[in-house]
Amino acid sequence: MKIYIRMIQALRTAGLAVLLTSASHCMDVEQNPLDTSQGGLSGFLGLIYRALTTSSNATSETTVRLITVGPAGKTYTSTDRLTWTTGTITPAVDFYSILYTGTRWIATGGFSDGTTCDIYHSTDAQTWSQASHPACTGFLTDVANGGGKLVAVGRSNAGTPQAMVSNDDGLSWTTLATAGTYRYDFVVYTGSTFMAANNAQTAALSNTYTSDGSATFAITTAPQSAAKENTVSMLYMVGSQIVHVATDPCCFPPTAVRSVYSINNGSTWTLNAVDIFGGNTANEYPRAIIADSATAPTVLVAVGDACRVDRTAVIGTLSWSGSLTMNGCSSVNWTGLVHDGTKYVAVGNVGGVTASVAVSATGNATDWVITSLGSNLVNRLGMRP
Repeated sequence: MKIYIRMIQALRTAGLAVLLTSASHCMDVEQNPLDTSQGGLSGFLGLIYRALTTSSNATSETTVRLITVGPAGKTYTSTDRLTWTTGTITPAVDFYSILYTGTRWIATGGFSDGTTCDIYHSTDAQTWSQASHPACTGFLTDVANGGGKLVAVGRSNAGTPQAMVSNDDGLSWTTLATAGTYRYDFVVYTGSTFMAANNAQTAALSNTYTSDGSATFAITTAPQSAAKENTVSMLYMVGSQIVHVATDPCCFPPTAVRSVYSINNGSTWTLNAVDIFGGNTANEYPRAIIADSATAPTVLVAVGDACRVDRTAVIGTLSWSGSLTMNGCSSVNWTGLVHDGTKYVAVGNVGGVTASVAVSATGNATDWVITSLGSNLVNRLGMRP
């Protein structure tokens, strides 16, 4: 205590005012999952430090780190994954993807009637502005960042693929030519090119398409080795691996879901050692996949329809655990997933009526805490590192 008093006196001598908070507030700070103080002297110093800082350091308490986007422009934002605040991006666009570029948020989507696709940007996730982009119909369903460019993909109102590229951090966009006839649902940056996955919603085969962001997308080797249908076609980056999820070749509608991966930028693809979601036969698909680290992943987690969750600690061959049900979950269709450096955070919808959030330190099916968010539905979850 004497040390604390001397420190306060020294700070006062320097002309700085110190606000001491109650013991309960100290507990709140120490329990903040994004706070690194450990109580005792270090926790006390952390409180003093935050009391003295009002600019860049204060952002650890006020900056939005997590944001959901969904129908009618509705959002939830959080600084700490514990408390969530509702908001709206005006006008009421249905948003399907959200990305933080390092300087601003980018949200893509379109009006529910499919007449107009749209892109919005924001530096604080509170005030949004419409980006300058060519007129388009349908929806832009995903966006990726890399190589000094942003690429957004989706579908026109006619169901054909469409893509746009930005060279100024999402402020303005131009049309990027596409290949193929089926819509693009997902896009990733592989480290050298942008890769998009098509979705025919027919018995057509899964394909991926690559572009450097300046030239037309060109078809690559079929991820499913001409042996998988394409009712679902998802694409994720896991470290240096590309993971592609699509459906079983047996029949249409499909009865099982498979995943493959590539370690050579899509030149060849390998079927997972154990199927994702156990190759489930109930048309319950993974909707989001994330690793515990973007650069050195050790664990990969997937969430999806009907409370499904899967996990693999075998990154090399992606040997999934099988179809599991999230503990304490009865009817949530999970649509978004991030890893905030400490824990996995998933969001999803219950019967198209309410939204929920789930948090887990490990990604194991038994290790999730689920809470209700409210009546705003969610399509995707984005994170600011």
